[in-house]
Amino acid sequence: MSWSNITKRTLLFGLGFLSAWAGYLQLNDADALIWVVVYGITAAIVFIEAFGYQVRATISTTVSIGYLLGAAYLAWLIFILGDTRPMFEDAQETGTLLATEEGRELIGLLFNVLAIRISRRLRWRSHSS
Repeated sequence: MSWSNITKRTLLFGLGFLSAWAGYLQLNDADALIWVVVYGITAAIVFIEAFGYQVRATISTTVSIGYLLGAAYLAWLIFILGDTRPMFEDAQETGTLLATEEGRELIGLLFNVLAIRISRRLRWRSHSS
């Protein structure tokens, strides 16, 4: 195995652990089940690719499209409907994307899409060289 492949696998394992850790952090969320499943699916896809197996393109693409549809819905809530209320009752409204629950969920979904796409790209390239 070349250094390039070792580096790619290391990056994939790091990305998989980051996805799993993000899912673990969701356990105290009000809608924890949804987000644990979202991050868990991403972690599973990335780890499968990291171990040298290939996830079918239709599966990873379908999951990515589902996440993008969820992100589009959240973006609609935030940018069209103006849902910028703070996450906590006593917090001041700052107007930043990270200050809202929906904003953080939007960024999380985009992270998951990016993680899946990176894993597909790195896995595919490691076996074509």
